[in-house]
Amino acid sequence: MLKMMAVAAMATMISATSSIGASAPPLTPELQKIIDAAKTEKVMLSNTNPQVFGAQPNIDAAKVWIKQNFGVDLDFDVTNGGPFGVVGSKILTEFRAGQPSSVDIWTASVPQYDPLLKTGMFVKVPWQALWPGRIVPQQLGGDGYSIAFSTGTPGILYNTTTGADFTKVKVIDDLLKPEYKGRFGTTAFPNGFDAMSAKSWVGEERMVDYIAKLGKQAQGILNCGGQDRVASGEFQALVLECSGSTAYIAQYGGKLGLSIPTDSAQLQYYELLIPKHAQHPNAAILFALYLLSEQGQRLLSEWNGIDLDYYPETRVHKRIADFEAQGIKFHRIDYPWWVANPGIDQSSAKLGKTLKEAIGG
Repeated sequence: MLKMMAVAAMATMISATSSIGASAPPLTPELQKIIDAAKTEKVMLSNTNPQVFGAQPNIDAAKVWIKQNFGVDLDFDVTNGGPFGVVGSKILTEFRAGQPSSVDIWTASVPQYDPLLKTGMFVKVPWQALWPGRIVPQQLGGDGYSIAFSTGTPGILYNTTTGADFTKVKVIDDLLKPEYKGRFGTTAFPNGFDAMSAKSWVGEERMVDYIAKLGKQAQGILNCGGQDRVASGEFQALVLECSGSTAYIAQYGGKLGLSIPTDSAQLQYYELLIPKHAQHPNAAILFALYLLSEQGQRLLSEWNGIDLDYYPETRVHKRIADFEAQGIKFHRIDYPWWVANPGIDQSSAKLGKTLKEAIGG
């Protein structure tokens, strides 16, 4: 497997080398300052699971692209530091202690980063000035402190052999039918259902009642990253899978599928933030620009299954259009939506407690 990854990575490097100059930002004065500073930094530190960035092949391709387009040699030290919220808490502790950040770039979704914005520990990067025309206002979250690079479409991840009938789940209440009892896992958070607790959607009271019933139906807890256990048939489905990406990764082709109930359809965004106490912030910014390039998005989709729906050439943009053609309407869970629907954090805690009690009982 490692040999196959190495071969694939080398192929990616060759492909990147042949596309020099393609889809790169113009060298504006703002960008030139970042480039000059990055030349002295040499490395970028990240505690994000490499898979989120498109795994090692896309990270290696970023080195080539940045060297070709900006003349900067960088190394990327990307290791898995755990869930987004755990890494965010560590960055905050370092910030308050006056210590350098252990990461130069933090990946999070709005539920994780919104509570931390008030700490003042992030840099407000002039993203649109760094790549005019490519970076659009909708990508910017947290009043400009974050930038989206991929779009998740949470749904039901199912085993195409043993769990094919999960495609018949058209609304989440269908999961409460007897034929699905004991056949699926659900996340401890519980993912996706927290957003539905917003007053503008379903509401907390109904979702707490629903989660209590869902917990009694579930086989057990299966958090995001448990796709191998679905592919093996240990669990026939995961409800709701975090990003909706796994079914579109080549290694799971034909083994896993994604179905989206019409009443839970939502778009969740994976975003990047730069800590003020980052040791190599400019290297991190160049890496972010690569992820937003056409090549970065293409390889991100190939190796992680999702890219950014704001770009019309992306696979997830087309995928969403296909779902919409089936009558599915998505809630866009971005920063403006989150701010307009306060209290979801508290509702999420209630849902998690209810789910634990239901499964434990």
